[in-house]
Amino acid sequence: MVFGNPFMFAILIERVAEWNDSESEDNGHFAFCIRGEVFPKSIINTPYIIALKNALKALKNEPRKEVLMNDWIREAYETIYHRVYPDEEISKDWNSLYSLYDELSDDLADESFYIFTVKRDNKTVFMAVEYTVDIETQTDILGDKVITTEVDADEIDMIVREMENFICTEELRVHGKKET
Repeated sequence: MVFGNPFMFAILIERVAEWNDSESEDNGHFAFCIRGEVFPKSIINTPYIIALKNALKALKNEPRKEVLMNDWIREAYETIYHRVYPDEEISKDWNSLYSLYDELSDDLADESFYIFTVKRDNKTVFMAVEYTVDIETQTDILGDKVITTEVDADEIDMIVREMENFICTEELRVHGKKET
């Protein structure tokens, strides 16, 4: 299932029957697609409905200040932002930022990428970058290539509606009722 436009921004999910012992399990594949680039690069077994709900929460909610409490996330964001907008100063109130990485870190743990969103006017800017970890210093080394795209609020709203409908349908299929 694809939510959105993979050549701009999309979320890709697929339930893999062989990874589930029963119909009530939701193991499968979950990934982001930004300008045709897929994150994470490898297929991992993820409880895709939980990951989808977390992504939905991230797309629906206003950016949260507490996302950047970790210095390493703040540093990664500042570096990525300066690569995308080299002539702009970053607002230090952090109110326009949301970290999809932070929202989904339990679902996609250690998959070596960051995706941040910034609200600008009536658009959401998605910024993604891969990283490696320096084992000696335990620091992230950001890749040189930052993938960015801008998505109109109407498109985000459409993606959100499609995700909500899918989640509701899946919960009805598995449980016979919508979970709260």
